[in-house]
Amino acid sequence: MMKTTPRTLAVLAGLVWVTGGISMVVVGIARLREALAAFPGRFEPWGVAAAALVLGAIKARLVFVRFGRRNLARIRGLESPRIWQFFPAGFFAALALMIASAGLIHRMAAGGGTGNLVAAGIDLVVGAALLGSLDVWLKS
Repeated sequence: MMKTTPRTLAVLAGLVWVTGGISMVVVGIARLREALAAFPGRFEPWGVAAAALVLGAIKARLVFVRFGRRNLARIRGLESPRIWQFFPAGFFAALALMIASAGLIHRMAAGGGTGNLVAAGIDLVVGAALLGSLDVWLKS
């Protein structure tokens, strides 16, 4: 029932990864635009964006590349792969917690220039890290 191949699981995991990365970057850019409007002519929004991209690149190499490699090794080791096994069960619980946390952060930041700047920074760090580690999924 619902058997699949390790290759299919790797593709599904990569699609979830890139979709999450693009979503985070799009939301981060929207928040950054709001912060730019709140701080016209100021450097802070650009500094946060630059720092977020650098931190995202570091996080990609130190955290997400390792996770991706471990997950691909786990996928290759599955004896009878099932379609829902593209990430470990605990990942989905963590993902739900991360989505809920992001919603809370965005609600707390709503309407505030500094709040939007913080939310933009977080979104851009995570989005850049996800997209920066995409090569793991592409090489699978």
